[in-house]
Amino acid sequence: MSEENLQSKSGPSLLELVLVVGPILTTTIALIHHALKPAQIAADDNACLFKIRGIPVMFRAYSTSWNGWTHLIDRRIRIALAPRGL
Repeated sequence: MSEENLQSKSGPSLLELVLVVGPILTTTIALIHHALKPAQIAADDNACLFKIRGIPVMFRAYSTSWNGWTHLIDRRIRIALAPRGL
């Protein structure tokens, strides 16, 4: 067989495959990433809301551990509301 017959039967070279498949994969990944961006933003928002909702729970747990005191807040309020000596 001649060289021309061997090359026509061997299929595309690795470089040709990379040059064709590479941009297709890149475009597909870019489209998927763009489509999933709103879901990622929504997940970040939910994580933020979950942390904000945990703040009252944290204060209640701290207050329970310290017999009803939320140390800095209660101390300032009690000092401000304490009767002044005559």
